[in-house]
Amino acid sequence: MGAAGGANVGVHSVVAGELLEWNVWRPSFGTWMAGNAVLDDSSLYMATPVDPLFAMISLLEKSRQKSMESDGRFCDVEHIVGQESGSDILLGVNDLEQRLQSICNVKETGGMKFFRLCDEKLLAWLCCKVDQVMGALQEHCGGMFTQLATEALQTYSVEFLSDYLSHEWAERLRKVLHLPALGMGAKEAFGDVRDADEGNFISRESAEDRKKRQAQVKVRQQEETKKKAKLAKAAAAARGTKQLTTFFSKKT
Repeated sequence: MGAAGGANVGVHSVVAGELLEWNVWRPSFGTWMAGNAVLDDSSLYMATPVDPLFAMISLLEKSRQKSMESDGRFCDVEHIVGQESGSDILLGVNDLEQRLQSICNVKETGGMKFFRLCDEKLLAWLCCKVDQVMGALQEHCGGMFTQLATEALQTYSVEFLSDYLSHEWAERLRKVLHLPALGMGAKEAFGDVRDADEGNFISRESAEDRKKRQAQVKVRQQEETKKKAKLAKAAAAARGTKQLTTFFSKKT
C-alpha cells in the first residue's frame, strides 16, 4: 500500500492488526556488520504505527461519489478498500469498522454495516488529532515547543498532519482552526526552525535578535577568512626555504 490520503508518505503494511508506515533512511556512507560479513547497504528501515483512518480518507471520498444533488452513497468496507490495488490490507486492521464510525455516517442492514464519509465528523476528528500532536510535541520535545503560542503550535501540528492528507483536507482543517495559509511553513508561521549540529531546535526570535545573530555569523566568517589568508601567506613564504634536514649531513 502506498500513500495515504493522496500524500507522499511511506509504504504501509499490517502487522498484528496494526497499520505500520515504513520509511527508509539511506546515509551517503556507511555499512552494516552482520556476523562475519560486511554489508555495503547501510539503509535503516523504520516502522511506526499510524492511524488507519488516514489511509481510509481518500478511499471513502472515492466510494461515496458525492455530488451537488446528493450527499453520496453508503458502501460496505470490502467495497471501499477494494477500489485501489493493495488497499485491501486494511481489512486486517483491528476494529476497522468501529474506527470508521468516528468519521463516517453508518447504516446497518441485514447485519451488515455501510459507511459514508461525513465531512463534519472528519473535521472534528482531525481537530482532535491536532490536539494530540500538540500534546505529544510539548510532552516529548520539551522546551522546543512549550514556549510556543497556541496558534503557532497548531500551525506546526497541521503542517505535520498534512503529510497524511490531501491538500483540500489540510486547507479545510486550517480554515476550521482559523490558522494562516498552508504553504507558509512552520518557519514563516512562528519563527526560525533550524536543524543544527547540536540537535533540532526552534527559536521564536525577533527581527532584532535575528539581525544580531546574522551579524555574529558574519563576524565569525570574516575571522575564518582572515585565518585562512594568514595560513596561505605563511605557506607561500615557506616555499622558498630549505628543509631543516638539509642542514645536517650524514656522517661517513
